[in-house]
Amino acid sequence: MNQIKLLIPQLFTPLLLWHKDFGFSAESHVLSNLLSNSQKQKTTSHCLTSALFKQLGFSPEKELPIAYYRYLLDFGKHPNSSIMCADPVNLQAGIDEIILNPEPIDDLSKTDSEELLKGLNKHFAQGNWEFIVADSGNWYLSHQSDEVIQTNPIDLVRGKSIFQYLPKSETLNWHSLQNEIQMLLHMNPLNQSREIAGQNPVNSLWFWGAGKASSHQHDFDTIWGGDIIGATAALAGELKHQAIPKMINDLPNGNHLFILDDLFFDAVQDKYNNWQDTLLRLETDYIEPIAKICKKKNIQLQLDTCDGQTFQINQQSSWKFWKKDKVDLLRLS
Repeated sequence: MNQIKLLIPQLFTPLLLWHKDFGFSAESHVLSNLLSNSQKQKTTSHCLTSALFKQLGFSPEKELPIAYYRYLLDFGKHPNSSIMCADPVNLQAGIDEIILNPEPIDDLSKTDSEELLKGLNKHFAQGNWEFIVADSGNWYLSHQSDEVIQTNPIDLVRGKSIFQYLPKSETLNWHSLQNEIQMLLHMNPLNQSREIAGQNPVNSLWFWGAGKASSHQHDFDTIWGGDIIGATAALAGELKHQAIPKMINDLPNGNHLFILDDLFFDAVQDKYNNWQDTLLRLETDYIEPIAKICKKKNIQLQLDTCDGQTFQINQQSSWKFWKKDKVDLLRLS
C-alpha cells in the first residue's frame, strides 16, 4: 500500500502554554476529525529536521549531515573538508539564560555576510577554520578536523535557552568559542549599524549538521515543500523535491512526504492568532484534499507532529469532512 506522511511541526508544542498564559484554545475542523480516528505512537524526533531525516533512514541519535548536503545543493560540488552549518543568529540575554531569537535573520546581502565573516576568518585562520557564504545566503564553517561533533538542529533551539544545546566534542570548548565569536561580531561596524537601524544584529552563529555523507534505505519517492530543508533532505535521500501546488487535486503514484511547516514561526514567536488562521488555511488547502485522496485511493495516511509523536490514521473510520465542529486540538495531543 502506498503511503503519504504529513510533517506538521508546532502543531501541538505551544498549545498547553498558550492555554495557560492566554486562555487560547486551538480550533480545528479537519485534523481533529482525523486525529480522533488514529493510533498514536511515540518517536525520538523532536523537531522537523530530525523527523524528516528519520523518515529517510537517518538516526536522530546520530549527527545529521545537513551541512554536507546543503553545501552540495548550494555549490553543486562536494565539500573538500569537514563542514558545518554556521547560521547567523541573534541571541537575546535573559536574567539567567541566553535565548536564540525565534525570528530568523534573512535580510543580509551577500556583501553584508562577507563583511561580517571577514573578521572571523582572520581571527580563526590559524586553526584552519574558514567561514563561507553561498549565493543563497547560507553560511558554513569549513575545517580540517575529523573530530566527532555533536550538534542540535537550529529549528529545535529557536526560542529556547541555548546552553543545553551547544555543540559538544572532545577537544573544543564550544562555549568559549561562542563567546569569542560573539565578541568579534559585536565589534563589527555593520552590526552596530544594524542596531542603530532597529535591525537585529548578527551576534552569534549556530553550528549544526556536522555529520558525514551516508546512504540510507527508505520507501519515499517525493518530498513536497520545506524549501531549503526539504531540498536538502531530498538530495540526501536521492529522491525528488517539489513545491507544494496551490491546489491538490491528485498525486502521482508512489510514497510522498509533505512538509507543512507554515505554523513554525508563528508558534515560536507566540503569534497564536496568526497560528490559528494558518492552521485553518492548511486544513482547507492541503490537509483535507490530501486526506480525501488517501480515502479514495486507499493510501495509508500518517501524521508526524515533530514533537515525539506520530499518528496512523484509521482508514476504516468515517471521515466526516462536511462536519465543522469546533474541537480543541489540545485534548488530542
